[in-house]
Amino acid sequence: MARLGQRLERAVKTTSVRFLRANLRFKRAFRRRGRTVFITAMPKSASTFLVATLAEVTGFLQHFLGYDFLNEQDLYLPRLIDAYDMDVVAHQHTRATPKNLELMQNFAIRPVVLTRPLPDIAVSLLDHIHRESRITSVFHPGPDFGALSRDRQLDAVVDLAMPWFVQFYAGWREATEAGAVEILFLDYAELVGAPEETVARVLAFHELPAPPEAEIAEAVARVQGGGRARFNKGVTGRGAAGLSPAQHDRLAALVRHYPAVDFGPVLPPALPSAAVAPGR
Repeated sequence: MARLGQRLERAVKTTSVRFLRANLRFKRAFRRRGRTVFITAMPKSASTFLVATLAEVTGFLQHFLGYDFLNEQDLYLPRLIDAYDMDVVAHQHTRATPKNLELMQNFAIRPVVLTRPLPDIAVSLLDHIHRESRITSVFHPGPDFGALSRDRQLDAVVDLAMPWFVQFYAGWREATEAGAVEILFLDYAELVGAPEETVARVLAFHELPAPPEAEIAEAVARVQGGGRARFNKGVTGRGAAGLSPAQHDRLAALVRHYPAVDFGPVLPPALPSAAVAPGR
């Protein structure tokens, strides 16, 4: 039998959940629903730059919709309720799990999914580990990681981190096919090659007015000039020469577990693998 303290603790938690639900009912009844521009992105795909530029253009508040940045693949209900009546731009590395899709449906979130070729991400992620932080939301290297050769480090990134990216992409493609939510896919090359046009596409997708292209260009310049772009190299195709043939093969082999998904947009056909084509 539960002790008195346990029963009281459970009562408090139950009351907290009821309060959350009551808060949401109140907001839905008496407050205007805010507008949410939500970017869910592969890490190292320039999502920080995109979100900062969107905030500059729209005037919306940048607002995190997760519980913690190291657990950002999941949305967090209290943060969603907080943002219900706010105009926000948010970005996370959020997976297309059933619960996340359910929350997006309930809060009218139409995600923009930002991707980048997997070989480029592998190289960029290793640079990030060396230059910014060893701890990321998708990969936690061991304490002896820095003592390994660069080739061994890339082996670890391909074997341990890249399965997350494969699952991220497959999940959002499957959500698109299922019609779970309305989704706009964007690619890193589109964003860095034509940022003004890409921002305008995101605004159009969310049925928001787009300012003249010159104003968007000014916002892009402010973000880049303010040091908020966070591009490691800002180039595409880094992974082609950055990974060994064996690493390319292992990376391509990961997608065999999703035979119905076309990985062509994130796994260049030039890689030495037959796993790129769907259904094989």
